Amino acid sequence: MERSQPADPRDSAFAAQQPLAVPTFPRDYVLGQLAQTLTDPVAVEAREYARSFLLSLGTDSPPVVDGLAPGARMAVTELAESLSEDASLRIGTIVQLSDGEYSVEFRYLQASDPVVGELIVAFEEGDWYTSDIQTSRQRDSDQSDDQLYEPGITARGNR
Repeated sequence: MERSQPADPRDSAFAAQQPLAVPTFPRDYVLGQLAQTLTDPVAVEAREYARSFLLSLGTDSPPVVDGLAPGARMAVTELAESLSEDASLRIGTIVQLSDGEYSVEFRYLQASDPVVGELIVAFEEGDWYTSDIQTSRQRDSDQSDDQLYEPGITARGNR
């Protein structure tokens, strides 16, 4: 004999709240959660330093990179040259590494050739500095020219 209802009502109590479809995300949503709550004040400083360093790449006076290794120096130079005026910076997660450095994921969104990367920053002798950087260009030839995802902007363009 088949049961028409579960024996225990708790078995189906939350069935209506289950998602009916797999959530989809915009094509430029690769960093994960952008609003990361940091409780460590040093991690907050590391994120702010990384943000100011990355924002300065798109300006007329880019940061001094003499202390970086040749590969990282070349990556910073190429990144600065590839940024367009409409580039938008997103800072992703920040992770403390075992040796006191911090890894900061970032992404530059722009109309063509968005760039993702990781910036390694460290605090030494009372000052922040960039230890290393890795970047990767994402050339999506099969992607459509749809609008980039901007959190907080509605369909009518209002925030």
